[in-house]
Amino acid sequence: MTTTILKNAYLIDPTQEVKGWKDLEIIDGKVVKVCENINTINADKVYDLKGKLCVPGIIDTHVHLTLDGSNRGYYMLAKAGVTTALDMYGPPEKIYEHIHQYGTGINIACLAAQPQNTDNATHCDYDQHSIRKFIHSEMKRGALGIKLIGGHYPMSPELTKKFIQIANEEKAYIAFHVGTTNKGSNIEGFKEAIFLAEGNSFHVAHVNSYCRGQIQESIQEVQSAIELLSSNPHLVSESYLSRYNGTSGRCEKMIPISEVTSKCLIQNGFANTESGVENAIVAGIALVVANVGEINAFIENSEEALQYYRNKKGRVNLSFPINKIEAGLLLATAKNKAGDFIIPAISSDGGEIPRNVIIEKGIQMVKYGALTHEEFVLKTSVNPAKMLGLKNKGTLGIGFDADITVIDTAKEEPVMSMVMGEIIMHEGLVIGKKGRIITTDEGSDYVKMQNIDPYIVNIEDTLLYQRRNNK
Repeated sequence: MTTTILKNAYLIDPTQEVKGWKDLEIIDGKVVKVCENINTINADKVYDLKGKLCVPGIIDTHVHLTLDGSNRGYYMLAKAGVTTALDMYGPPEKIYEHIHQYGTGINIACLAAQPQNTDNATHCDYDQHSIRKFIHSEMKRGALGIKLIGGHYPMSPELTKKFIQIANEEKAYIAFHVGTTNKGSNIEGFKEAIFLAEGNSFHVAHVNSYCRGQIQESIQEVQSAIELLSSNPHLVSESYLSRYNGTSGRCEKMIPISEVTSKCLIQNGFANTESGVENAIVAGIALVVANVGEINAFIENSEEALQYYRNKKGRVNLSFPINKIEAGLLLATAKNKAGDFIIPAISSDGGEIPRNVIIEKGIQMVKYGALTHEEFVLKTSVNPAKMLGLKNKGTLGIGFDADITVIDTAKEEPVMSMVMGEIIMHEGLVIGKKGRIITTDEGSDYVKMQNIDPYIVNIEDTLLYQRRNNK
């Protein structure tokens, strides 16, 4: 039995109506006591957190761990104070392959992206049987469900509709970066996605990405997005606060393979070609993400960035500063008539992409007065836990998992985080190892076969299906 006590922290947990200077006692990974002046005489570990904010562990509902093969995302998330994350690409096997070496103790859930370009003549066109087979196969291997990446690699509206319908029938979690061969990754694509879903539920990935001013003024697109979500409460969603997007630098036949990259080039006045990508890099508009020690970071020198891009033959992540700050703020704070947030969560769309700014930007919003501390906790832990069906997380309540993030609000950065009572990051030093995989009963045996501990959830408990069933 291991006893850890956190002393003198400012605890905030709206689920327990806790707000104030308290101590917190943890035994064997569970919170057992929250009060003032806990006796430390029998504790194995004691941490004095005087002056620090202590909240339920940050849950990031949109990250990437498998895009560039660097495996830096695990470290970057832990350093950013995240305790649980939803990988939005997969496949789960890539995570299993690397979590033993690169994992940092974080709980990881995974959605598997459908194979790219399924409408191309060189790929089989999915029918209902093959879609069901794909979903079952990924869930048996531990995924919670699937991700449609129509914004980058669009399918036809008809095929997209099939995926959404069948995922709902099969009780799979489904997220959608909206876009088809008919409509792009913008507010029109968002409207089309809802139309194609025909009342079925899905997780709308990074709502702010559809409010970049491509179709209307950004503020008008924000209003449209809020109205769409308000009138379709069976959907769930998240938005992020970074100015930078994330996309692929790869080109085939001298043309970017990602529709997002193409649109970013055109929107900024560059040709939709490999030369256009290089010109955007030299101009400092397309930022190249590079492996730098234990993290990924933007290359500041444009000539060095171009050389890195060429050395990697374009197989790098790029970021364009195309997100509208005002859109991010409005989406993060929008509420319905009942006073509930229309978009449940603040995410990062980070991980291995260097924009893990949930705490930095979230605390800035608190200081500005756009959010209260309690609302920050709702958006970054309580609601995300509900989204993933994590009944024992998102709270500091007695008997619940001791997943905790400690924040220095003056510096707007995390100083400690723990998962199930085990410290995974302390004073910026990442010390967590491996991690757990959030999966279903269907995938738990496969996860165990990889010598990884499963953390089992019921898809019916996710906010996606709770809202669907309560329509």
